[in-house]
Amino acid sequence: MSDSATDLIEAGGAAPQGGERRRGIDRVIMLLEALLRHRAPVRVGDLAKMIGAPRSTTYEIVNSLLEAEMLENVGTEGYVYFGRAMHLFGWAYSHHNAHYRRILETLDRMAAETGETVQMCGLRGNKYVVLDCRDSPGPFRISSDVGVEVPIPWTASGRLLV
Repeated sequence: MSDSATDLIEAGGAAPQGGERRRGIDRVIMLLEALLRHRAPVRVGDLAKMIGAPRSTTYEIVNSLLEAEMLENVGTEGYVYFGRAMHLFGWAYSHHNAHYRRILETLDRMAAETGETVQMCGLRGNKYVVLDCRDSPGPFRISSDVGVEVPIPWTASGRLLV
């Protein structure tokens, strides 16, 4: 199994035992994780390789996600990426989760008071991921992009880890 497929299984799906088949939902999760990690549109055939799934299965999943607007076609070369429904899911989470709203207010306040870059991070397995960020207007910033997983000891800067 490739390193990227192993990473995807560790992050979002269970590895099958022996000759056991993966459930469809596991493949959907792996596909979404692959897109998140890739951070750019991908051809469906390349997605199949990234998640270690048959092309026919991957096309079936992608077509269902396209119909649900969770994915959308990008350009004319067969690339797909997250669609508008994903934005709506994120919006619903951020607007109806009281803790998250308070955290965002705190990020805004801290950035305004300090003039420094402020990030909210969370744990994903043995790494942390930046969940949201308020960039500093200054010329020097130590930060990671939102959504990128990095090793916990990687940073020497202060971050709010929740």
